[in-house]
Amino acid sequence: MRIYCECGLYTRYMTNLKEEVFDVNCINCGSPVAVKYNGRKNCYETIRE
Repeated sequence: MRIYCECGLYTRYMTNLKEEVFDVNCINCGSPVAVKYNGRKNCYETIRE
């Protein structure tokens, strides 16, 4: 799973969660980052607005 935070940090995580949408806390600033499962790529991606 790749996380792109608003603070500019890019982080890769590994997970065994089965949820479609959930929040991950940024390890740099602590703010929650929403991620969603992308079935085409078979991975979780940051939800960008």
